[in-house]
Amino acid sequence: MARKKITETISPSVETISEEEAWDVISFAKQMSGMYNNIYTPDLVNASMRDINLNPIAGTQDSIEKALANPKENEKELRGLSEYFEMIDMLYKRQIQFLGNMLSWDLTYTCTNADKKDYNTPAYKKDEKILEDFLQKFNYKKEFKSILRQLIRRETMYCVFREDGDKYLLQELNTDYCKITGRWDSGFLWDFDYTYFLSQPGVDIQMYPKVMQKQYLGMLKTNSQKYIPHNSIESRNSSFIYWRQTSPVDGFWCFKFNPELATNVPFFAPLFSELVIRPMVRKLQTSKYIVEASKVLIGLIGFNKDTKSGTVKDALQLSPETAGKFASLVRQGLAKEINFAIAPFEDIKSFEFKGSDNNILDQYNKVAVASSGNNSRLLYTTDRTNAEESRNSLSIDEQVVTFMYPYFEEFMNYFVNRKTRKFKFSIHFEGTEMPSSRKERLDNATALATMGIVLPQSFAAALGKNPFTFERQLEMAKAKGFVDGLTPILMASQMSGKDSKDNGRPQAKAGELGDSGTATRDAGSNIDKGGKV
Repeated sequence: MARKKITETISPSVETISEEEAWDVISFAKQMSGMYNNIYTPDLVNASMRDINLNPIAGTQDSIEKALANPKENEKELRGLSEYFEMIDMLYKRQIQFLGNMLSWDLTYTCTNADKKDYNTPAYKKDEKILEDFLQKFNYKKEFKSILRQLIRRETMYCVFREDGDKYLLQELNTDYCKITGRWDSGFLWDFDYTYFLSQPGVDIQMYPKVMQKQYLGMLKTNSQKYIPHNSIESRNSSFIYWRQTSPVDGFWCFKFNPELATNVPFFAPLFSELVIRPMVRKLQTSKYIVEASKVLIGLIGFNKDTKSGTVKDALQLSPETAGKFASLVRQGLAKEINFAIAPFEDIKSFEFKGSDNNILDQYNKVAVASSGNNSRLLYTTDRTNAEESRNSLSIDEQVVTFMYPYFEEFMNYFVNRKTRKFKFSIHFEGTEMPSSRKERLDNATALATMGIVLPQSFAAALGKNPFTFERQLEMAKAKGFVDGLTPILMASQMSGKDSKDNGRPQAKAGELGDSGTATRDAGSNIDKGGKV
């Protein structure tokens, strides 16, 4: 009898749980403090990867003002607010993308310790080949664009340079487990908290560089080494509990958007107080639209004309019951935006609500974008832009990010010159992705070439090419006889007045035109029937 009861209790059907219950189980596993840190599931690994660089925190006006009043103690909150506003505010997201994608990272290089006689020696060619190999393996444009967006978004990025594969790359580490603890010639020094591999489920130490695996195992065996803050980069190996010093010698690097301060405050933090009120402004504008689209009809019910003086009960021409029935019928035939007060019997009145022509949300967007310090005329505008104003504003925006070039040059110079033997190189970044920047640099290189000063690297940088790639393309074109297949074309300046169809003043550059000139060229009103300007 008991056996039968057990059989009835066990059901062959599989009980399922909801998605919310599944995430509760994962959250519980995260709180196990490393008891099962060697057990992995796709959900745990995915969750740990997302936690590295996306932890948004919603804020209110009071919480934001409190965090800004004490930024040194609220670095994590300010970082989370930046990520939160990027998720809900498209204009803020555009600002990050606008600045983060502006730099072109065009590269030139020079040798700092070579004489004229050295450039054709085997030793120099060997070291230059090392530089070329580094630039081919490390996609610096892709990596640095991603890092710059992170710096604008979060102020600081801690990473480790990995050279253990066919390609070189920078692996980002979780900011919550990194702490700035010093400076050196090329930037900041920092420590890493190795409890990250103990307390965070889904984190596999094998997915990190071997130097971190070695340090992690060493700290598990012994943790009695004295912590020495002033250690040089060659001997930064001391620790405090599970905090371990890192060193550029091992590939650890800290990029920072504001290198003057050790505090991590996002670049757009002063803008958060403006962004937090956007939902309220949006609701106000929506309410304004609804009010302006509404219409009210009011009907006046007359009195009985033969009513004597004095108060008379039910002196109206219609009883309330009859008026209510008519009102119900009228409402059924009206749109929901039109309200009906009683019923249109004796006199029909129509009332519309007309507000001002000002768009509350539009005005707010202009103020918010202008408060960011970016070029509001490029990011958000509803009127005609001024050509000179746009050019000057763009130049200012370029200065906001081009100042970062020297700090990235320090990174390149350090890791390149660690590989070379005799000769050392200095790498220089230049330019932005704006067409005006490329054209100006190409014009300057061409102007120098006409005077006999030929700088191949300047041409490569203006065209957005790696200098070694540019040189190889020239060699390939020459080897394949590409030049032999070209047909010479005479320039207009070399043709006589009879033969030239383009007589007249040379066309001005776009940057030299004013508002009227720009409008004329855009409209094409200076082109005759023959197509000549």
